[in-house]
Amino acid sequence: VAADPAHGAAGEGRVLREAWVAWYFAAIRRAAPMPAGVLAGPVLERARRVGLGIFEDQLSYHRMRRHRSQDASRRLAHWGDMFFLLAVLGVVIRIGLEVFQAPSWAVGLVGVACFASPAVSATLLGIRAYAEFELLARQSARIEQAMTDALLELDAVRLDGPLASNALGGVLASAVTAMLLDIDGWAQLFRVKAVEAG
Repeated sequence: VAADPAHGAAGEGRVLREAWVAWYFAAIRRAAPMPAGVLAGPVLERARRVGLGIFEDQLSYHRMRRHRSQDASRRLAHWGDMFFLLAVLGVVIRIGLEVFQAPSWAVGLVGVACFASPAVSATLLGIRAYAEFELLARQSARIEQAMTDALLELDAVRLDGPLASNALGGVLASAVTAMLLDIDGWAQLFRVKAVEAG
């Protein structure tokens, strides 16, 4: 009998609430009936096609997410640097306006820019740090590699060989485990963010 992960498993102590996805997946695998029928030929080919489709979708998604995360991180850092340099330039201009006794409205306008630019720069860099774009890019890169490996392994499985269903099931299970670890990474990230916000 599977135990509720929120209350812990018998004899294993308390299980983290974030582990419920992996626990549920393992419970479904344990509760599933033994396979019946012939696990050969067209059945194995169909299983491989389904696995290939899922892994290709995951590969495309994580490739897109990695590129978007890297682009967002780079753009926020670039504009944060630009506004910081604008603040430095504003200070130099303001000193020049004071030295040459420019009109007060010009000095005031440059002063506002000097105050606003560092605030915008800090906001952009803060968003970049809080959104964890680099962490998301690294997570996606790991899943991309796992999906690429899974696709190669699926292609390499000989469906007419001995124990082909075991080999195919092993590849599918290991790839699903990699995806579950990605979900666990998301859960940990959001738990940290909840602590930071609180």
